[in-house]
Amino acid sequence: MKLCLKILSVLGLILISPHLYSQAGTSKAPVWLLYEMGKAELERVGNPEPGRALALFRQAIDQTGGKFPEAEEAIGDIYVIESEYVLAVEQYKKAYDMRYSFTIPGEKYLVLQKLAQLYKRLEAYSSMEEEFKLVLADQPYYSEANYEKYRNAFRDLYREKGLEQLLKLYRLEKIDFALKSHADLGWYYYRTGRSYHSILNTLFALDIMVTEAMIELRLHDPEYEFTTLASFVNACLKRANIRDYLMQNEFFKVLYYLAAADYSDRSILDRNNQEIWAFLSSTVEAGRYGDLSRKQLESPWVEPLINPSMRKLP
Repeated sequence: MKLCLKILSVLGLILISPHLYSQAGTSKAPVWLLYEMGKAELERVGNPEPGRALALFRQAIDQTGGKFPEAEEAIGDIYVIESEYVLAVEQYKKAYDMRYSFTIPGEKYLVLQKLAQLYKRLEAYSSMEEEFKLVLADQPYYSEANYEKYRNAFRDLYREKGLEQLLKLYRLEKIDFALKSHADLGWYYYRTGRSYHSILNTLFALDIMVTEAMIELRLHDPEYEFTTLASFVNACLKRANIRDYLMQNEFFKVLYYLAAADYSDRSILDRNNQEIWAFLSSTVEAGRYGDLSRKQLESPWVEPLINPSMRKLP
C-alpha cells in the first residue's frame, strides 16, 4: 500500500506540474501521460494553457498513429473554449468516428452530448435532435419496438395516477447515459409544440435521476423506499454528492418542463401539473423554476415556440 501511495504521489506531481516533466522532453512519454498532462494544462484553475494542451494532445495522437479519440475530443473542447465552433464540430465528429477505440466505451455518448449542446448554442436544432437520437438509439425502453407497451404504460400511469406513483413503481437502471438526451429532448419537444413526446422524455429523465439517487441513498439506508417527491428530495439534499448530482442534471428544471408539457398538451391545469408546480414553488433549491411555477399556478401559459431550424453545420 505504501508503494502504491508513493507511485500515485509521483504521478500526481507530474500531472499537476507537467512543466517538470517537459524539461526532460515529452517525446518518449507514454501517450496516456501526454493526454493527462494536456488535461492538466487545460484544467489549471485560474490560468489554463489551451495552446500547450493542444500541443500535448496532438503529440499523443501522433504517437498512436492517429487513433486516440479521447485526445481528439479534448481538442474539440479547446475549440469550444476558443469559440471556434465549426472546428469543434469537426473534432467531435472525428472523435465519434473513432468511437470503437475509446478506452471507456460510454465516452461516445458524451461526445454526442457535446455535439448536441454545440448545435443548440448555434440554434441548429435539427442537427441537435439527430445527435440526441443517436444516444437514445441505445436506450431500449425508448427506441425498441417491443417496448412500445412499456412506453405507453409509463405515460398512462403518470396521467392516471401522477408522478409519485410512477416513481414508486418504475426503476430505470443502467441507462444513465441517456439522461441528458432525455432531459434536453423533453425541453426541445415542448418548445416545438410536441408536448405529448416531451412528457415521455421528461418522465424518463426524472426516473433515471431518481433511480441513480436511490442507489446512493440505499448505501446509507438499505431500507429506504420512495414515498413522496418531497421526502425524496429532502433525503437527497442532506447528502452533498446526491444533491450535486441532482443540481448538475437540472432535476428541478426537468420537473418544471414535465408540468409545462402536461399543461401544453391538454391546455388545462390538473392535479398532476398543479402538484408539480406547487412542489417547486415551495422548494428553495428550485430557484428560478420555483418562481416560474408560482407564476404558472397564478396564470398558466405556454412558452413561445422556437424554429426547429433545418440548418446544419458541416
